[in-house]
Amino acid sequence: MAFTRRTAQIVHNGGGGVDTVIETAAYNQASGDLIVVTCTWETTSTSPTITDTAGNTYTAGTTQQNNSNAQWIRQFYCINCLGHANNVVTATFGASTNYNSLKVTPYLPAGTAALVDNEVGQFGAFSGVDITGVTAGDLAVFGVAMWSGDAMTALSPWNELDDGGQTGSHLWDRIDSPGGTFDAEATADSGTAEKCGSVMTFSDTVAAPVASLLVPRAIFRSLLVR
Repeated sequence: MAFTRRTAQIVHNGGGGVDTVIETAAYNQASGDLIVVTCTWETTSTSPTITDTAGNTYTAGTTQQNNSNAQWIRQFYCINCLGHANNVVTATFGASTNYNSLKVTPYLPAGTAALVDNEVGQFGAFSGVDITGVTAGDLAVFGVAMWSGDAMTALSPWNELDDGGQTGSHLWDRIDSPGGTFDAEATADSGTAEKCGSVMTFSDTVAAPVASLLVPRAIFRSLLVR
C-alpha cells in the first residue's frame, strides 16, 4: 500500500441550521501529506472555498448536484501540504447553506502523490450510486450527498470513513484500488432519495533507488597495482 491513512477530521451541520462557514476542530497536520477534502451542502449552487491555518492551497474538483438540485458535493485536494500543529480547515460558502458537511482526510504518501481522475454523477430516487469509468490510482476517495439521512453501504472493498446521518453525506476510501478502470458503487438502505457522488483517485510514485557509484575494494586495489 503506497498511501497511509491518517485520522479523518469530520464536521456535520445536521440540524438544518444556516451556515456560510464550517470548520474542523484544531488537529496536528503533518507536512508532506496529501489532503483530500469532501464538502456536501443543501439548497444553493454556491461552492465553498477551502482554506486552513497552515496556509495550504486547495485545488477544486468538479461540483455535482443531484437531480432536483437540492444536494451538492465537491471534492478538493492539496498535494505535499504544509504542516501545522493546530491546523483548522475551513469551508467558506458564498451564500447561506444548510445540512452541510466538511470531511478532511489526510494521507501520507510513500513518494510523490498526483491526481489521476475525478469522476462525478447524479442519481434519482430508487437507485444506488454507480460512478462508472473511474481511472484507478493507488488511492480512491468516494463521497456521496443524498436528500435524506438514510444509511448507505458501499460495495466491498470500500472502507467507511463517515456515515453522515441527518446531513445525508457519506464517505469511503480504498488505498488499494485496482488497475484500469472501475466503478464506485453504493446502495441506499431505503433507496428513496436522490443522490450525487464524486470520487477522486491519486497515484503515488516512489523514486527508483540511485545506483551506487562506489568501487568495490578488491577492484580498487587491482587498479592501484596496475
